[in-house]
Amino acid sequence: MQQQVNNPTGGRFYYPAILLLMLVFTGMRLVHINADAPQDLSISAALYTDEGFKTYEPRNMVLFGDWKWTPEDQYEGWAKKSPLTTLPYAWIFKHLGVSYASIRSLAVFYALITMIFLFMFLHRNYGRPAALIGLILYGTNFFTAMYNRLGLYESHLLCFIMMSLFGFSESLRPYRRKNGGESGGAYRMKKKFSRALFFLIGFTGLAAGFFIKRNILIILPAIAPAFLLHVSGRFKKTGRFMNHIFIAFIAVFFIFYVIFAQMGALKVKLAFLLLSLKIFGQPLAAFIPFTAFDPIEKVLAKGMYLEFLFLQPLTFFIGFLYALYTFYQYIRLKRQSLPDLIVASWIVFGFIFTTVLYYSPSRYYLLMVIPLIIAVSRFITDFVNLEMASFITEKKQFPHNVMFGIFLFFSLLYTGVVLIVQTLPVSLRNRMMDMVYPAYLKGDLSSAMIVIGIALVIELACIMVTILSRKRLLNIMKLPKFPAILLSLILGLQIFQYGRWFFFPDHHLYTASRQLSRELPGDAVLAGSWSAGLVVENRLRAIIVQSLIPYNYSLINKITHNINIPVYRLGGGKAAVSHQENIPLYFAVCRNVIFEKAITEKYRDQFVPENLIKKFRLGYFRIEIFKMKKYEKGSPDAVDSLFKSFL
Repeated sequence: MQQQVNNPTGGRFYYPAILLLMLVFTGMRLVHINADAPQDLSISAALYTDEGFKTYEPRNMVLFGDWKWTPEDQYEGWAKKSPLTTLPYAWIFKHLGVSYASIRSLAVFYALITMIFLFMFLHRNYGRPAALIGLILYGTNFFTAMYNRLGLYESHLLCFIMMSLFGFSESLRPYRRKNGGESGGAYRMKKKFSRALFFLIGFTGLAAGFFIKRNILIILPAIAPAFLLHVSGRFKKTGRFMNHIFIAFIAVFFIFYVIFAQMGALKVKLAFLLLSLKIFGQPLAAFIPFTAFDPIEKVLAKGMYLEFLFLQPLTFFIGFLYALYTFYQYIRLKRQSLPDLIVASWIVFGFIFTTVLYYSPSRYYLLMVIPLIIAVSRFITDFVNLEMASFITEKKQFPHNVMFGIFLFFSLLYTGVVLIVQTLPVSLRNRMMDMVYPAYLKGDLSSAMIVIGIALVIELACIMVTILSRKRLLNIMKLPKFPAILLSLILGLQIFQYGRWFFFPDHHLYTASRQLSRELPGDAVLAGSWSAGLVVENRLRAIIVQSLIPYNYSLINKITHNINIPVYRLGGGKAAVSHQENIPLYFAVCRNVIFEKAITEKYRDQFVPENLIKKFRLGYFRIEIFKMKKYEKGSPDAVDSLFKSFL
């Protein structure tokens, strides 16, 4: 009995406590369900647009009776590419109505299932302490919690990734010993059935993730080094040989990266080849997780301000350190744990592969949350202070010395970034951004040098203090109580960030959408890349228009020229086609960002003060809504020729 009192993971209260924690963490994601995501979560506009994009078709189906409200709509949508999310949304909207609360409720449900699978995986592979710590780390993680409450596919994807990891790990686990009265045939049958069942669970999770969003494929090459090292070790178990395998994998990726990122002509030819070759009727490029890379200078630039790092700095850097340590010890034949090796490979190479992508918003990094949480829980519950301290200080062989050097560089860099983000108010940082970003677009930073200079001084001061304190920090790491100190610091920072959002939430997107239902005519159409998100809380129709992809401009031209267009209307449970003209048209635009530059230029005669009816701010973005004036009525052929001349 005394042992149960002293051991927080023992006794009859363990599982009730786990259940209570899961309910609390689910509640943390449900509270303020209509509130905006904190703007620090991502510099991408997707926080305010993509929930509308991903639910655009099921919303149309429920409100207008078809995936599109007009056959003229050229937006491709996600119904065919992601049926496992589109169909549930259609069901939810039919029974609960279209709203941000109904959209986000599905993501919160997936978050709960993710926590259950994560707990079971940690409990089965690493025991009760790791399972408890891992659940707490995941549940309180601010970065993850904020994404778990948004209707973005990556949150759904996490659930099926965790389901797949649990299923495959169970299928590879040693089966229980045979019971005394059990026949050999029955035992073998149960063993095969159990492994087949868990393998099916793992495969189902992987397949479901593929039909939600294909960036799940990035995990496969990310964990490839783990299996290469494991298999090579079974044939020739020497550290030197396994290190050569490790170097070979890095070299192959480096060559692949140089071709696709730095060699423009060859990149185009290879991209054309990947689009030409087809498997199951799909281009080969669709099955390759990445072919579009940023050049190295852009990778380094964006690597200096990653939300995935500065919102969970201790979690990330401790998890990444443990991953590097795991690789190093595995190759030196000191710690031979395949699950740890897979987690380490997933963290290191998953992070690298995601960062070098041409487009890698913060939500893409959610795919690395699971292994990161597992690694930190392992670090805390299986802490080897002297070995870890020795790993940090000792001379390392190639390529571990290079990887550790890069790790140290970014660890020092983010001391200043974290301080600025966590201490400066959002309003002040927005004013600083409003000074720097326009200067950046003009290519002349002279007007923003004061802001840049202050940031550099803070950054250099933080780096200097950290360097001067390195011995003290290393001594703290050697303390037996360091895991408890680390866990307290992680939880303190995560709860501080969550509390700041909880007590001061913004509802700008929800409020603007509700206001538009009163301020615009009931039969109005709202166009623009922001439109789908702004019609969620009303019954207005949206036309999704994006600068980089030339679709729906012809539809806008027809409406502005008062040409009849076919529209779907829901009546008696069925969609009927009618024709409508004189449709009130409005356009939502953010003119101060580069990705809206083409739209701003095309409709500059419409985006004038006398047409402005509303303006508001969504995070970094100043949104304006203009009433589009109508032109003299023309023929469809004339409109089509206008559209073709624009293209």
